[in-house]
Amino acid sequence: MNSAQNSPAKGIGSQPRSSAPSRMVILIANSKGGCGKTTIATRYARDVHRRVLRRDGPLTVEGHQRWPVAFIPLSAGVTLKGLNQQILRFYGHPAVDPHVQGPR
Repeated sequence: MNSAQNSPAKGIGSQPRSSAPSRMVILIANSKGGCGKTTIATRYARDVHRRVLRRDGPLTVEGHQRWPVAFIPLSAGVTLKGLNQQILRFYGHPAVDPHVQGPR
């Protein structure tokens, strides 16, 4: 990332729109409780969500609702299986609930 992309005038992460694919930014924060990790993450996610909806609109080309950001709460020590289950639960996938019979 060059210094022009982080200049105060443009804002952090601001880039001119191009036909190139979007970049994904992943941040992992580890610190004691009460330091503001969740606050920072949710405010950043809200900003990204609003920016994408402003740029691309609330619906996809196919007419589906656009969800640029998903907030999925996780407990400490979550496993990969637990993470996958929470993502599936967010999207309402029937595989999360063993009592729901899926198509055969």
